Amino acid sequence: MSSVAAHPTGLGSYATRICDHIVRHYACSVLAPPHLALPDGVERIAVPGAVAIGKKARSRFAHLLNLARRQAFYLKGPFRKDDFVYSPTHHGFFNTKNQIVTIHDLIGLHYPENFPRQTRFFRSVMPRLIARSRAVFVVSEFTRREVLQFFDVDAGKVFVVPNTFDCRGVQVARAEDKRDFLLVVGCHLPHKNIEAILDVAALWSDRYVLKIVGATGYYGDRIRARVRDLRLDDKVEFLPFVAEADLDLLYRQAAALLYPSTIEGFGLPPLEALARGTLPIVSDIPVHREVLGEAAVFVTLGDDAAWASAFAAIGTQGAALAGSAARQDVLDRYSAETVGRQFDAALLSAVPDLRCLRR
Repeated sequence: MSSVAAHPTGLGSYATRICDHIVRHYACSVLAPPHLALPDGVERIAVPGAVAIGKKARSRFAHLLNLARRQAFYLKGPFRKDDFVYSPTHHGFFNTKNQIVTIHDLIGLHYPENFPRQTRFFRSVMPRLIARSRAVFVVSEFTRREVLQFFDVDAGKVFVVPNTFDCRGVQVARAEDKRDFLLVVGCHLPHKNIEAILDVAALWSDRYVLKIVGATGYYGDRIRARVRDLRLDDKVEFLPFVAEADLDLLYRQAAALLYPSTIEGFGLPPLEALARGTLPIVSDIPVHREVLGEAAVFVTLGDDAAWASAFAAIGTQGAALAGSAARQDVLDRYSAETVGRQFDAALLSAVPDLRCLRR
């Protein structure tokens, strides 16, 4: 958990949920930065706060210093020689071969111009980490195929342990909860492809407002400029950051979630929307088909007719979604219990000696 930021999203959310399963079912210690809360009774191995992803530096010098500290940390991890180390992220250690790392996606290898540092990491560092790992966990069958394509790794060493969403306590939207807005969650990187929604504004702007959560960084600025150019200022609302309770309400009130990514390793927001009974309208890419099955509306990117059909389906398919077998099938497949069993099976297959640590 050494790289998890104070306000985790995506990769950090996965790490937090898997960590919760591990500390409840295995005797272990957790490498964690100061801002990360751990359950009572769990031993913390202190990690410098600078190691966490998303740690903001006040100056260029401070940024470089944080990078140096992070590199030093992963070159020589703070654990004993015989310890086994599991990482829920792609960050692993170079002073052990007794570890498992987790690869969420290889987006940086598809878009090197947008992710230069991550691209260098996956091209030069990741192959060496894989060679120093007992196994590699991935979050989807799609990412597994990508890993086997890009890296020289035995297929028997790569295990799928998908993302999860705990539906316990989640309120499912009722018809009277719905409002006339479409929701986007995640607008910080170009592969999120928010332009695809703006380009078909004529198909939705007469009925809906578009609310975009997480419009940050250079890509968020690009989307804001695009909205101004298209004169959609009164039809698009930007919400850079919202609290968890507010996001829950947005999911329930939205007429639909729009998720037109060009590529994803898993894609958690459609699953989060589905849990609240809100219709996901997603790009027709392999990982969305894998994760969402029949519980979403799929749109071929660049096909205006497909978008028009999707918006027309909101009323009928959205209303039928909450009680559908397709929705329940997806939620069951990615429940905390199901994914916990998948994690246990993968972990004990890769490292049978860990059976003695089961609680």
